[in-house]
Amino acid sequence: MFDHVFERHERVAFQFSGGKDSTAALLLLRPWWSQMTVYWLDSGDAFPETERVVRDVVALGIERFVRVPGKVHQMIHVYGPPSDLVPFGASQAAHHFKVALSEPIQDRAMCCARSKFVPMHQRMLDDGVTLIVRGQKAVDQFKGPHRSGEVVDGIELLFPIENWTDGMVSRYLAAEWPQALAMYQHLDKSGDCMRCSAWLGDARVRYLREHHPEAFVDLAERLRAIAAAVDQPMQRLRQAVSECGQEPAQGD
Repeated sequence: MFDHVFERHERVAFQFSGGKDSTAALLLLRPWWSQMTVYWLDSGDAFPETERVVRDVVALGIERFVRVPGKVHQMIHVYGPPSDLVPFGASQAAHHFKVALSEPIQDRAMCCARSKFVPMHQRMLDDGVTLIVRGQKAVDQFKGPHRSGEVVDGIELLFPIENWTDGMVSRYLAAEWPQALAMYQHLDKSGDCMRCSAWLGDARVRYLREHHPEAFVDLAERLRAIAAAVDQPMQRLRQAVSECGQEPAQGD
């Protein structure tokens, strides 16, 4: 199925996240495991559950495995915790011009880039990789801009389950590696960063409170600090929006 792709490359990297899609894609490519190296970006704050998934997957027979160290702690120390909302008073610009109103907060996409994507991509360049394989799907809400088969900076991309649905992934795992589904009951996402204060909307806060109380305390502290920084700008925004609801005065 994928022989024609692997035949073109000597240095193949499978970027394994530890999530369901990534695991399904890796299992699908079992016949080509001897031709690839599996890379896992360890952010430094991964869920213990995710670390177990990685260990169990590697134990299935992965011949070459590389742990790439992330930089989440260093980046948060410099740029502040990530958030879905970044008011100007907490931005890098405000801190640069010394008009900051709170400790720094960084945009969630920038935190992911600085902490994970840049270190992983640099490792690809250092290792001379010419084919990158990921478990990205077309139906994913958050995905990269490129598609399977494209060549970016001289590196070809292969997304073997690009046309799969979430249901297809679950059914495949149930058939090929049933215990995998039990591993993924804790969260829908792979759990790159346990204390991430952005990408809110999943069950992470509640899950941490129940299963990882120390991490929960850290995350709660971050979220409260972000809420305090966002409070005043949000009040101003709501006031401006309420004023927008008033019809302008008509001249004679």
